Amino acid sequence: MRFSYAQPITSADPDIQSYSVNRVVSGLADGEDVTHRFSYYDTDEQALFGKWSPEMKAEIEANLDAQQNSDYFRCDKPKRPAPWPSYDKLVKQGKRTVELVAEKIAEQVTESGFDPDKVIAYEIENLNRPEVIYALNKLLVEKEPEATVAA
Repeated sequence: MRFSYAQPITSADPDIQSYSVNRVVSGLADGEDVTHRFSYYDTDEQALFGKWSPEMKAEIEANLDAQQNSDYFRCDKPKRPAPWPSYDKLVKQGKRTVELVAEKIAEQVTESGFDPDKVIAYEIENLNRPEVIYALNKLLVEKEPEATVAA
């Protein structure tokens, strides 16, 4: 996601609230929220909307990055923290297949009470293993209460 220091915006986008901008903005009143002083240009969103090729997106981002200055700069969306400290160590290795890893992760989520939605979001954002995502989605389906049929 790209931010440029610009005109006030009217967006109520909650993601904007979660960004920390490591910059002192002068001229603020005590307690004034700085987010109204920023606008953004999301290259991921624009690439989907404009049907950009990966090459075109990379070229546009390189041009934007080259033009950064104190009033226009890149601010990437913060990464989610790992669900637990050793999560990223659960990978295919030797006789441990990705299916076994997926099973182990699903077990850990169930036993430790982690939110499967948050683990799925982290997995998609980082390792993006279809087998793990499938195993975690199965937990969500199993967790849904069965519909009752009225007679």
